[in-house]
Amino acid sequence: MKENKNLFLIMIVLIFLLPNVIADIAIVAEFPNDIVEVDCLRTKETKKASEAIGLSKFVPEWSEKSIFGRLLCKLNNFGEEPDGQYCEFYGDYWAFHINEGNGWEFSSVGLDFYDAQDESIIGLKFGDGSETPQGFEFEEICFDEPLIINKVRAFINDDNENLVSGEDLQVKPGDKIEIEIGVGNFEAYSIDLFDVEVELEIDDLDINEDDSLGNLKPGGEEKSKIKFKIPLNAEEDDYDLVILIEGEGDDGFDHVVVFNIVVEVEREEHDLFIDSVQDISEGLGCENEKNFEAIIQNKGESDEENVILIVNSSEINYNGEFVIDNLKFGGEEKLNFLIGLEGMGSGNFHLTLKAYNSELELEDTEILKVDRASCEKFSLFDKIESSSNNEKIILNYHNLFSVGNEKTNKGIVLYLILSSYFLVIFLGVFFVLKVRKNQKMLNFD
Repeated sequence: MKENKNLFLIMIVLIFLLPNVIADIAIVAEFPNDIVEVDCLRTKETKKASEAIGLSKFVPEWSEKSIFGRLLCKLNNFGEEPDGQYCEFYGDYWAFHINEGNGWEFSSVGLDFYDAQDESIIGLKFGDGSETPQGFEFEEICFDEPLIINKVRAFINDDNENLVSGEDLQVKPGDKIEIEIGVGNFEAYSIDLFDVEVELEIDDLDINEDDSLGNLKPGGEEKSKIKFKIPLNAEEDDYDLVILIEGEGDDGFDHVVVFNIVVEVEREEHDLFIDSVQDISEGLGCENEKNFEAIIQNKGESDEENVILIVNSSEINYNGEFVIDNLKFGGEEKLNFLIGLEGMGSGNFHLTLKAYNSELELEDTEILKVDRASCEKFSLFDKIESSSNNEKIILNYHNLFSVGNEKTNKGIVLYLILSSYFLVIFLGVFFVLKVRKNQKMLNFD
């Protein structure tokens, strides 16, 4: 009994001392005319075959899910078009084979259900299913590669979504996107990586962004965050997004890992978007009118005529209507409007903006909180501490007539009026005495 207990403790210790489990998965894809491409995927855990393909350099296109999972319709844009839960079929298709060390076998389960284990080979061959892909040894495809991608997430207009391999990222024109990529250096290979760079590219949309992660020690991890915006004039289509990560190893080799996803740009018949609304007034916040700017974007399928922007605020009893005669496809328009605030006093209010299309359908709503501060920025006397902790009084002449503290200001004004009155009397008396003295001197002469 004691020996079993000790054995159990030893097993627990070993579990914690062993490095993270890693799975190397090889992928072979054979296209027509004996064109073969291979890739090696390194992950910290086993993956479904479909997931492994999506995380590799290949770009898959899938059918919709059914009880049997998804079908692989196209790979790197080659194959047949998806058709609901199936692929269009003209005799050839992407057949799925596996090699777990005993040669190629036709898989008895679909790509969504097969667990790709460490050192397994996934085989894909486009044809009638009667032939297997060309044969490869695992070591011919997978060799020491310390760079790994731990996780990729997309934030679309601040809403976050995990990027599942093989699935599309659905976006709209004008969407602001941030891609967060977890990059690691697998500890088991004991390779230092230098000057690790991340490059994100969508060629057909002219998007090319990069990030530098510096050096990665064995076992080290870093996050890369890359931001970009889908162009307003992007056509409705599928676009290949490629993330390339590379670094120089102290083993003398360049190390590279690639992540692919498909960005699916969608457009609707009408799609107006209030991109921003802001207070662009130049004053301190207490002026009697405020200047605002709103930007309206057209993400729809065509030009939009007679776009209406309604602006209102029940708190200040304001209602405004603005019309854009023609908002071009993929275009944006800036609208400026003034709102009078005389007699409102200080405090906050809200502006509600609503954009309507040519069919008078509400497309977007935006609410802006406006801060209208008191005009009292300084009081007459500011107290400051001297080095001896004795208070000093300093007169702020440039804020003498601030409208904030009425009681203090009335006293100041009265003080100035009285001072001016006595000063005038004093100068008058002085002038009279001076004139009389001059007259006496003339009479004496």
